[in-house]
Amino acid sequence: MCRFRREFQEKFHWVLVHQMSCALHNSNTTVGKICGYPEIKKVISNNARVVSFFSRSHYWGGQLNEVAKKAGITRSLQTHSDTRWYTLIKQAMSVKEYHYALNQICLRDDAQKKTNGFSPVNADVVRIVCWEKDQWDLNEQLIRYAKPLVDMIGNLESRDASLADVMIELLKCARTLQKMPTYDTDNLHFLQHTRTEFDKGFHLMNTDLAFFALFLHPLCRKLALKQKRNSRTMR
Repeated sequence: MCRFRREFQEKFHWVLVHQMSCALHNSNTTVGKICGYPEIKKVISNNARVVSFFSRSHYWGGQLNEVAKKAGITRSLQTHSDTRWYTLIKQAMSVKEYHYALNQICLRDDAQKKTNGFSPVNADVVRIVCWEKDQWDLNEQLIRYAKPLVDMIGNLESRDASLADVMIELLKCARTLQKMPTYDTDNLHFLQHTRTEFDKGFHLMNTDLAFFALFLHPLCRKLALKQKRNSRTMR
């Protein structure tokens, strides 16, 4: 990315590249930092373990697909990319959607002990699915907190997205996180961690140029002037 920006700037010197950071890259990095919270790292590892087992096991993967189909689940369990942090959230969403089907499979007798020559589901997978309640509470919390950023990345992937669109999406995320409801099962320290990491990413992208683009948007001038953080004086 840095090399591309440098070479692009050398060839198209009139484009203001050096004053802008990549919104998609920064948003993806913010998701990665949010996922770096210690308890959440365990949740992500457990999600990957469950997906890995059922994806690699021909028999149990087939059994899971049959139960999922009867439950009306149409998409498959999602894998993730090591560099695209937002795919961790998509994986978490798919595991959440499969929770019922996973429970139905892992509570079966033949899933917990060898039967008719078929190996059971691995004990650690059964434990994650059936007995670790914190896993599912934190997984739900991770999805609620990080999905606004994932949606933002999806909305900005279009080639038609402008710098003003970036600011609009950022402000939408900020408003969503600010008004995010909390529940008895929520980890409030993780909520604070999420808001802190988002604020860092917000200020990194909320440059003078981005603010000016928002100000020039015909529908967002008042919104630009109402920004309380990093407020600026227009002269």
